[in-house]
Amino acid sequence: MIFTTDAEISRRVFTYNDPETLLMAVHPSGKNILGEGNLAFMHGPPHKAIRKSFLSLFTRKALATYVELQDGIIREHLKQWQQVEGEREIRLFVRSVFTVLHYCCVIRVIMNS
Repeated sequence: MIFTTDAEISRRVFTYNDPETLLMAVHPSGKNILGEGNLAFMHGPPHKAIRKSFLSLFTRKALATYVELQDGIIREHLKQWQQVEGEREIRLFVRSVFTVLHYCCVIRVIMNS
């Protein structure tokens, strides 16, 4: 087990993308939940290729777009939730807002691809 908060050490550790050297440890149900072909369980060139394909989603510009989009969605949902009279069930609100956030971000990513 490795525990580090140093960026350079972390970079060196994760540079070794070899199942013999570094193995992702997850809950025993992890593969059932995430699927055998999940990025978390991949190694070598396939892992690197998929990871590289995600890089454009995490640039400062992309993240700024997501934040702006999410802020608008959350504010709109809060406004609607405040208009509900009587007791309000927060779980339904949270589930609703996260569902909308998820689909809006997925659609935005697909449209910008």
